[in-house]
Amino acid sequence: MLTTSGSAIRRQIDRLLQRYKLTPTIVLESSNIYTVAELAKKNAGVAFVPEGLVSESPTLAYNLYPVSHELISIEYFIAYSTTKTLTPTLQAFADTFIQEIQAHTLHHDLRG
Repeated sequence: MLTTSGSAIRRQIDRLLQRYKLTPTIVLESSNIYTVAELAKKNAGVAFVPEGLVSESPTLAYNLYPVSHELISIEYFIAYSTTKTLTPTLQAFADTFIQEIQAHTLHHDLRG
């Protein structure tokens, strides 16, 4: 089970599968990652889901096989026109985004 083509997770998985010349049997595509995760939890198939989504689950009912960060990762960015000056609210948003990404990256590095 995978998210629909074009989603960030799906692009990552497609690249990983291509790298290892694997052709999955996709039995279901969903635009909702929570749907994919819940179906996997109910034995409907196998799914790739972000670690954060699984850790949100109050009852961990998954068999987990972590994928190395060297094999799969996602890049985030904030884009805006170079001719535009950010409002204080947008600047605060960008600053918070950067701080949270850095904190998450540090947390991941510390856990190994």
